[in-house]
Amino acid sequence: MRRLAVYSDAEHLGGHEIQLLSALKGIKNQYEIVLLINKENKAFISRVRELGLSVSPCSCSVGRFEFFLRFFRFLKVLRVFLFLKVWRPEALLVAQGNVEKGGVAVIAARLAKVKCISYIPSAHFLVDVSKSRFWGRVKDFINILNYRLCGNYITINGYNRDLIRRRSATARIVVVNNGIDFKRLDESSGLELEVPFGRNGRRVYLIVGRMEIYNKGQDLILECLSRYPDAFREADFVFCGSGKDADLFKRLIEFKSNIFFYEHVDNIAMFYRRADVVVIPSRFEAGEGTPMVLLEALYMNKPVLMSALPGADMYLDKCSLFSVGSVEALADRLKAGLFDSKGKGVDVVSLHSEASMIKNFSGALSSFL
Repeated sequence: MRRLAVYSDAEHLGGHEIQLLSALKGIKNQYEIVLLINKENKAFISRVRELGLSVSPCSCSVGRFEFFLRFFRFLKVLRVFLFLKVWRPEALLVAQGNVEKGGVAVIAARLAKVKCISYIPSAHFLVDVSKSRFWGRVKDFINILNYRLCGNYITINGYNRDLIRRRSATARIVVVNNGIDFKRLDESSGLELEVPFGRNGRRVYLIVGRMEIYNKGQDLILECLSRYPDAFREADFVFCGSGKDADLFKRLIEFKSNIFFYEHVDNIAMFYRRADVVVIPSRFEAGEGTPMVLLEALYMNKPVLMSALPGADMYLDKCSLFSVGSVEALADRLKAGLFDSKGKGVDVVSLHSEASMIKNFSGALSSFL
């Protein structure tokens, strides 16, 4: 059986890791697989082991300047290099949330002369999404080299394919749409819990996503409530998601009676059912217009209000989009209360089912080997 090594330095179990789990579930009988996973990501390690796959937890967290420092992580590169030389896989699949993640594995694979395949959902130009445009430009310049270190890419839509192509004209790129396990939402349809929100006819706004306040835009919601408190006295805002900013977020919402935060959720379908509107306020999104939350909300026939990220207009009408990063635009849309629950009629089940994702991912992987 062919050998496949998989590397992930993600610190939390997010949407991209869930997509990787789906892919692994589909290919685990085709390859002998060993995963090198950040030892801090215990939830991801647990889920991988549930699939019956071998895991080697490692110290591989990334720093703030990883776009540059990856070239000086000699010890980390050496560890991956030695693993590849000893185990001798046919290829190394690197799960990169963005090109700054997983860099030491890409370098190690190149040194070990092992085929490297990047599974990457996000290829933004950082000048467009960073707090500092100066550092965004610096990172974008250096990342041209980072994109060219790996010549094989699996990404999630044509938008990101084109962005990768602009950095690496000769790269082989295959698009595999995100896939959702819609059965998971159906199977939990009968499970209900007593919750403190949405009582006495109060409108419920649901915000689901990794707790990274700037990237995911949770701060926009808080600022909106701070500026226009009277407009939302009869509304509850429910946040679901774990992440590096969870503790900070808890402090920010302390003493806020109409904001509820659930860091760990087992039955997300129940939250969707209780919601009147699903809000996706991201400043930028790994899925570039096709985040898992959007697909799940449309499947659950819930109205969606979302940042006008590239690709979002494929799924949502203009009334359901607001200018990225604009508190005023977000508040105007929330106060107007006009949202489209049907979207543009995209068949999310056929286009984004887990089964189709697994089939396409398996085919993409085979095409590189």
